Amino acid sequence: RKWFLEGAKQGARRCQFYLGMVEKEEGNKEEAKKWLFNAAVRGHRRALHHIGKVYEEEGDIEEAKNWLLAASERGLTYSMVDLGRLYEAEGNLKESAEWYAKAANLGDLEGAHNIGVLYYNVGDYEEA
Repeated sequence: RKWFLEGAKQGARRCQFYLGMVEKEEGNKEEAKKWLFNAAVRGHRRALHHIGKVYEEEGDIEEAKNWLLAASERGLTYSMVDLGRLYEAEGNLKESAEWYAKAANLGDLEGAHNIGVLYYNVGDYEEA
């Protein structure tokens, strides 16, 4: 934490990201969000994803989806998969399938698996 904090205070986005991750691991969610947000506004894509995960853990699914969407729009396939999973949990299978497919089309194997399972579960074996 010591060195991450030093760099984070000076505006180093990677230090801000990792300080946010340290805070997240230690359960300091507000501090985690603060540092991850600082990294995100400086262009750190993974920070967007992890802010979304903090909101998801807190039960704020709409805010989680907003952050995961921002990360997905910047090409993070694991954010696309997580976004698809949140939509699936809400019963929005159309939106879920779209996000899984986007991830799968970019080579994400979890996205391919999840969309296959989604179609399998609704009896569309050909598409699965």
